[in-house]
Amino acid sequence: MIHLEIKKERPLGRGGGSTWLVHIILLICDMLVNGTPPQAIRKNIQTSSAAFTGKEAESVPSVNFIRRCRVIVQIMNETLAALRLGKATSWHQLFTDGTSRRQISFQNLVIALMEDGNLDPVIVSSCMVVKDETSDNQVKSILDTVSTNLFTMC
Repeated sequence: MIHLEIKKERPLGRGGGSTWLVHIILLICDMLVNGTPPQAIRKNIQTSSAAFTGKEAESVPSVNFIRRCRVIVQIMNETLAALRLGKATSWHQLFTDGTSRRQISFQNLVIALMEDGNLDPVIVSSCMVVKDETSDNQVKSILDTVSTNLFTMC
């Protein structure tokens, strides 16, 4: 059945280089979400192809293309977060955590919804760049993220 579905798909791409079928891009996104490093995804695709079809894939996406698929994962996460938060009757708790790498401050934002008596966390953003680590700038980056990303999608 999957072979019939794959034959119906159209390649995606900008036309400058190789184009990839939707199921390949979804496979890459699935591996990225599960924590597979972009450098390992090429070999995983080769192994999966050999296991499912009996032969290795003729071509696989480049590591650069796989890294660019992280943007797709980020957009899907922001869209699903906006959908879930928009449908919720109330937001129960807001969690943040910060870190810095090479003198650059990063902040993440998780909003918990109360569903059936349990907290259900929704990751709004896992990487907000903050000007510095002052509380005013952290609040400003959180408000900017929520107002810009979530409310424009709802």
